[in-house]
Amino acid sequence: MYIYNTTALADTRKWENKNYWLPISRTEINKAPKLKQNPGY
Repeated sequence: MYIYNTTALADTRKWENKNYWLPISRTEINKAPKLKQNPGY
């Protein structure tokens, strides 16, 4: 006999608008030289 845990966990993460402006990796900038780094990085 098997007993399964069917409890679902709620996702507590929240989107913050500052996440739109994360740093762009140097590798991606090297691939596309016209790409500029996000402000503050």
